[in-house]
Amino acid sequence: MEKLLIFTNFVSLLIHEDDGRRNNNKIHLIERYKFIALKNASSLEFEQANNINEGIVFLIQDSVTDKDIVLFLNNFDTTKIAILHHRNPGDNVKNLFPYKIPSNHTPNSLYDKALNILSDDQDNKFERLKGEVFPFNNKLNPALEFLHECLGGTPSDDTQKLTSAGFGLNKNENDKPSINDLINKLSNGGDYNAALREVRDALLLEAGIY
Repeated sequence: MEKLLIFTNFVSLLIHEDDGRRNNNKIHLIERYKFIALKNASSLEFEQANNINEGIVFLIQDSVTDKDIVLFLNNFDTTKIAILHHRNPGDNVKNLFPYKIPSNHTPNSLYDKALNILSDDQDNKFERLKGEVFPFNNKLNPALEFLHECLGGTPSDDTQKLTSAGFGLNKNENDKPSINDLINKLSNGGDYNAALREVRDALLLEAGIY
């Protein structure tokens, strides 16, 4: 992953302040701007950002529109982005980002861990967030690569990367279709996007993301 996006809002930041510490590092700029960013691995303070190429870790207002997000992404490959979002995301979250983690603003939640990291006085926040908030594993990247290859209306025939990563492509549980069954639906002339969403959900579920 090359970019980490955290959807939040100013009120939630206020609710879970820890003795004022979250006033540090200019996190509260999110009250004024739709997007703020840590520009690089050594950055300690957030700055306003206009697009995703201006940083590596971003706080984004929950209220941003689909148009805001599309302009912000600037055609960046969304399979290289991980996001942390609230449990009831808007369409911009559900439809645009294949790798997303739900959480909420409660003590000891992933949001709480993320804000603790973003508020402290240590650098390298990107790698620390990846290690403590965003759970990466051996199955995730092959799943995202396969999904990326299926974009544009043409299914990928490279399922070997999934098998090599340990996916049980022919496994049936609770009378649900196997991953292979869902992949085959991509070629049956039906609703391609709907079929791809089913494949996405099945792969990310086995990768431990959903």
